[in-house]
Amino acid sequence: MRLGLATGLPAAAADRLAPCLEGMSGPRALLHEAARTGLVLNFTGGRDRHAVRGRVYDTIADLPGAVLGAAAPRLTPQGLRVDGPEDTISLTDLPALGFDPLQPFTLMVEWNLPALTGLQAALTIDDGTTSNRWPQIWAHNAGNAQVFTSSSVGPLQGVLSSTVLQGRSRLAVSLRANSISGSINGGSIIVDPEIDRPVGLANMRLGARASDGYLNGSLAAIAIWTAPLDEGRLEFIAGH
Repeated sequence: MRLGLATGLPAAAADRLAPCLEGMSGPRALLHEAARTGLVLNFTGGRDRHAVRGRVYDTIADLPGAVLGAAAPRLTPQGLRVDGPEDTISLTDLPALGFDPLQPFTLMVEWNLPALTGLQAALTIDDGTTSNRWPQIWAHNAGNAQVFTSSSVGPLQGVLSSTVLQGRSRLAVSLRANSISGSINGGSIIVDPEIDRPVGLANMRLGARASDGYLNGSLAAIAIWTAPLDEGRLEFIAGH
């Protein structure tokens, strides 16, 4: 069997998935794995090409359960721009996206913030409210420097805190049954070893929460692996 160069995949599969990874930085074999077995959303450089469990989608609007605001997708050289409800994209069929958010998984999110303007959410998986989420990725949290929060159900709300930066940032985080660990921009691993986790999760929101927290910036790339990755790989992915 002929293997695709530097991917370890059969050449036909590597060639088919390659357009979904164009422009993305990071370890190519790991990104191919996400495209083949999980999820890759690629808005890098204004692209609109994605993969779910090895199936290629030419636009985000074609993904199962995609609900788009009136102006979405608003594509720019920095990625998918989200400034308000008209720009929002919600993916409402999570099983069809190739993963169960209540099972262990790994998430990578890359964004670009022109300015720090308050509550700016890069990505949220929630139950339709702003209360229960797993996870909620803050690109900026009004000075609190939290880049990750989990459920507000129960006393143990998971938090990973790091310095919030203007411009480009990338977070890679592994979510397990009762703990989270992650790296932002390749920095040392941050761990919250004891957390409560919500149920009833049904929506993935790009660049917003359920009704607020608009990014006022751009999303470049999202990837999901259907298993936790070790700390070395998290740092490697986040550092690109």
